[in-house]
Amino acid sequence: MKLTTFLLILIFVASAFVIILYVEPTTPMAKLNTTTNDTVPPELHGIKDIVSAVGAPIDYFNGVSASDDMAPELIITIDTGKVQVDRPGIYEAVYSVSDTQNVTTAAITVTILEDHTPPVIEGANVLYVQKDCAFDFYLGFVATDDLDPAPELKIDTSRINLSEAGVYDVIYQAYDQSGNTATKKVPVHVGTWPKNDENIDSRKTAYLTFDDGPSTETTRDLLAILAKYDVKATFFVVGGTNEHILKEIDQHGHALGLHTYSHEYSIIYESEDAFFEDMYRLEQYLLGIVGYAPQIMRFPAGSNNYVSGDYNQGLMTRLTKEVYQRGYRYYDWNCATWDVGAASVEEIVHNLKSSLRLDEEALYIGAHDTVHHTIAAMDSIIPYLLEKGYHFKIIDEKTPEYHFYEINN
Repeated sequence: MKLTTFLLILIFVASAFVIILYVEPTTPMAKLNTTTNDTVPPELHGIKDIVSAVGAPIDYFNGVSASDDMAPELIITIDTGKVQVDRPGIYEAVYSVSDTQNVTTAAITVTILEDHTPPVIEGANVLYVQKDCAFDFYLGFVATDDLDPAPELKIDTSRINLSEAGVYDVIYQAYDQSGNTATKKVPVHVGTWPKNDENIDSRKTAYLTFDDGPSTETTRDLLAILAKYDVKATFFVVGGTNEHILKEIDQHGHALGLHTYSHEYSIIYESEDAFFEDMYRLEQYLLGIVGYAPQIMRFPAGSNNYVSGDYNQGLMTRLTKEVYQRGYRYYDWNCATWDVGAASVEEIVHNLKSSLRLDEEALYIGAHDTVHHTIAAMDSIIPYLLEKGYHFKIIDEKTPEYHFYEINN
């Protein structure tokens, strides 16, 4: 039953505090025949234990609903008479919903804690701003808290002069509902750097791609470096990662691509069905975070990998054909940083320069945003390719595909 109208009523019953949620049906329904023998009780949905800070308001009905096979309207109540929000402790609250003949109850634990833990400010450790250009200092920064679902984030940019090159500080401060605060000072480099739009009419295109992320330790710093040069990249992501960073990648104008949810070879390369089930899981994951599911993808270890043969002989030969039948476009790489296991920034830069041909009109650059050295290496790689006349673009459904010449399994 779709729920659209809610009426919240607070009443006292026998000294117990009871909250009532009235659920009105979306469309008119026939009046229930009370003589019908209704043996199926209504169902409660979204019931879960609650942890909150002392003195903080509690929304008991967030995500809670009810349904019934026969009743046209339902009333959900919750007895919170034993909960003392101003005193630490573990309490019980009881939900109840009834139709004309049945009652369903569900008890939850309400834990009230003293909150002495400050919020956490997530964001890049350094920012780069082009001189005389406007900049959104909130973009890419978020405050999170263990008990407060929406801590406040404020910024102080009074020390920054965007008209003069130099290094300044921006101060981020976060506050939770218990009065705890956190501060993060981030250096801001104001200056003039090569910009991607200088080569906008060039026939030479570089597609900078990053696999296996995002990472809470490195991806935000990468986003800051990409913004420094006004470069957009493509991130072939996996599931179960930081939702805030996925949103930031999208908000910065970069592209998201599919790289399977689990990235576990033994799972995804067991069979065709296993592979696409894992891909579908990632699609649903991204759909719930950024509101869409991309159709560009990259096979873990590339389409010419040997590892899939350890689990299913001939699988890649079949998968590289079936992805098209399911509406995907897959992309390999024709040059790479070979950054996993690289010992230094210099090694990564050397690896890329050695693997590319500057007469190529399209470079599909393979890298990982989960490797610390790779992030720093971008400060050398991006200016180098801009100097060689390349214009950076994202990969989308219209981008010409690049595939390895041979499929090895």
